Amino acid sequence: MRFKYLLLALLVFLGACSSNSVPEGFDEEQLTTQAKQIIEYLQDAQYSEVLDIMREDVREMLPIETLKDVAETKYSTVGSFVKYTQVAITDTKDPVTSEVYGVVIVVVEYTDGKGTYTLTFDKDMRCVGLYIK
Repeated sequence: MRFKYLLLALLVFLGACSSNSVPEGFDEEQLTTQAKQIIEYLQDAQYSEVLDIMREDVREMLPIETLKDVAETKYSTVGSFVKYTQVAITDTKDPVTSEVYGVVIVVVEYTDGKGTYTLTFDKDMRCVGLYIK
């Protein structure tokens, strides 16, 4: 639970989404592919691989045990992967540094429910935010 609040706080810190399109300097396919890769790693309990995609400063704030607990709790309630049902891409801007991030929101259908993932990436395609609902 602490993980959700930590990353939610990070997303709030980065500011509200400012558009409904792919941000300048980002590639839609690359954002979508990277987001789905992280989701697949989470579903397959490959937590080290998820952390490898995260930017170092974010990785340092997220213990692997916390990531594991959040993922296991989620998948114990929603069941097995069925399909991706929606992908939306937008951007957000850090109010302090003015750095622009790509935000990918992915809705996934599972056998016993749905999951919504909000993943935030920097221009180097390093994950800087992850929220699972």
